[in-house]
Amino acid sequence: MKITRKMVMELNNELAVKGCPFRYKLQFMGNEFTSVMITLPNMNCVDSFVINVTEEFYEWLDMWFKTKYNIELNYNNTGSAFWSKEN
Repeated sequence: MKITRKMVMELNNELAVKGCPFRYKLQFMGNEFTSVMITLPNMNCVDSFVINVTEEFYEWLDMWFKTKYNIELNYNNTGSAFWSKEN
């Protein structure tokens, strides 16, 4: 199953409730491939940034997608983007 815009919106709502300072946005790549990139809620006055989340957060994120949607995630080498293994 592919990750949808609705799923990312639900994730961002949960992150806001948890008080996380970052959010995620869905990126459409070529050939219907989608990935989800970490971002800041307000990019005004920000040219670039680095956010290093904890291993505990990655475990929570993996469990969130697995429990809600039965989706397993793959991450890029920096952990700043992820996608469904079935993508």
